Amino acid sequence: MKQVWAKVDDAKAILNKLSSYPFLEEWFPDQLKGTDSILAGAGQIRSLGRFAFSLNYQTIKEKFLKAKERVIGHEKLMLDKWQVQLDKGMNIFVACSLSGGTGSGMMMGLAYNIRDWVPPSELPQSSAYMVLPGAFSGLGDKVIANAYSALMELNHYSRSDTCFESQYSGNQSDRISPQSGQDVPFNFCYLVGNSNDKVTFSSLGSVLEMVAQNVFLDFSSGFSQYKKLVRDNVRKQWASPDEMGYPQNFMSFGLSSIQFPIDRVLNACSSRLAGQLVTWWSNPTPTPSAMKDVIRTEILPSLFLAESEHDHQLLDSISMSDNMLSLSKEVAEWIAEVRKRRNDLNIPFENLQRFISNEQAKYAPRFSDRDYFQRMSDNLNRLIPQKRQELRQTVYKMVEDRFRGPKFTRQFLETLLEVFSEYRSRFDQDRQKNWLPKEKQHKTPCKFCSSRLTIAPSSFC
Repeated sequence: MKQVWAKVDDAKAILNKLSSYPFLEEWFPDQLKGTDSILAGAGQIRSLGRFAFSLNYQTIKEKFLKAKERVIGHEKLMLDKWQVQLDKGMNIFVACSLSGGTGSGMMMGLAYNIRDWVPPSELPQSSAYMVLPGAFSGLGDKVIANAYSALMELNHYSRSDTCFESQYSGNQSDRISPQSGQDVPFNFCYLVGNSNDKVTFSSLGSVLEMVAQNVFLDFSSGFSQYKKLVRDNVRKQWASPDEMGYPQNFMSFGLSSIQFPIDRVLNACSSRLAGQLVTWWSNPTPTPSAMKDVIRTEILPSLFLAESEHDHQLLDSISMSDNMLSLSKEVAEWIAEVRKRRNDLNIPFENLQRFISNEQAKYAPRFSDRDYFQRMSDNLNRLIPQKRQELRQTVYKMVEDRFRGPKFTRQFLETLLEVFSEYRSRFDQDRQKNWLPKEKQHKTPCKFCSSRLTIAPSSFC
């Protein structure tokens, strides 16, 4: 009988230089990097069980292969000496608990390595006996959590569309082969509890005795053939998933069944997810007290919609010329250009008025009433849908933003209406106070525009 004590004497030394072990670093949790050693089990921590299996991988493999060599090749001896006809192939039995850290942490690695260690040509048949957490009552909730995680993992890799991948040293030969990784973990998987509607085992020893009896029945002359026949018939039924797409290759002892309230679990999980989503989306972060300042100094300038005493993005956008400059900036550039030409030509003061009049005559046709106001109207018709869409996108992003959310967005929209109302009131006041009186002073808007281009010679001195 071969035994392997999968202990890790100095785990801390390995974990301190975990980067030297990429096959461990890719999955080992950061929260467990302070582990000193693993001497008496994994302490109900599944990741430590997997860690111990990986570090003892070569020893486990060596012991397994030696045990395998001892049990094969004796067909003739058994027939001649004991008149026992051995079936072809190899039976491999794995018994472990799903509730601790050692068994449930090692079971997947052991299951798929067995498929690599025993080639299909030797007709291996693996059977797993998984003890459920009912046999460990009184040890806390962690045994239930571990069993749930292990069963989720077992169920996942029992699907036909999954592949188990893992490596156990820096050598690529110690990696699960793709062919084995696409198979189910075990040929037969028993889920063993400690009770049914008739009896409850009070001790773990009684459960283990039941498992041992079931393994024995695989070899007893009177019952083994019948048991294998029934199991083979059952296997035909689980070859395909159930109507919901889940694997069916889990068994129990005797005439019993495993039921799972999937609809209730889905509803509970959906409700919990919905609650978390609403909590995340509603965002408890308080909205800023000075929302109006945020709108004026951050949001509207980013949309080129700011209006203040010194910044007129909205008006500049409406009065944009063909070269993408506001008309006021275009006139300012023209004035600067005329000033530069006057200095370059060194025009005497007595000729300056005539020079300016000539330059103004060249530039004035660009401000005819038709072109000027038509351009503003065209700009306005283009900007309204454009800015409406940009504002909508801004609102969408606010709602989606974890650090703003719907409360912020609601206050933003309410305050934005106030800001736009202030803009409108200010424009109406300017119109009544400044623009309407100026329009009355001129017969046509064209003359008003021309008057704006009347420049004193002193402007260029």
